[in-house]
Amino acid sequence: MKFQWEAIYETGIDKIDEQHKTFFKLVRELNDANRMDSPADISSVFEQLVDYAKHHFFTEEEILKEYSYPYFDEHKLEHIRFTQKVKELHEKFSDGHDNFLPNEVLSFLKMWLMEHIQGTDMDYVPHLKNEMNI
Repeated sequence: MKFQWEAIYETGIDKIDEQHKTFFKLVRELNDANRMDSPADISSVFEQLVDYAKHHFFTEEEILKEYSYPYFDEHKLEHIRFTQKVKELHEKFSDGHDNFLPNEVLSFLKMWLMEHIQGTDMDYVPHLKNEMNI
């Protein structure tokens, strides 16, 4: 599956787009570490991904709250579910159950990110652009 940043993922909100690009980069780095069969690198990048997810979700949620996005609670719930799932996957890997990430894990990360941006995130774009006068 090709996994690179494309114009279809752009929200037009610079801060969010830059963070989404970083998310894509981290998932690609995780994929590369997995292909290199490097458990230490996989663990390190996985930790970065978990931390970055928290940072990005916090930033995005602050923007949504600031501009009174009416579906904030639903959006935040998606973030919570993703964070829980990724933590669970990372803990399983860190506990030594796996020396590599199954393809299903990488596929989950890629698909979730693409679908979340193109779906739930794009849902807030008209509201934010209107409120931000973009």
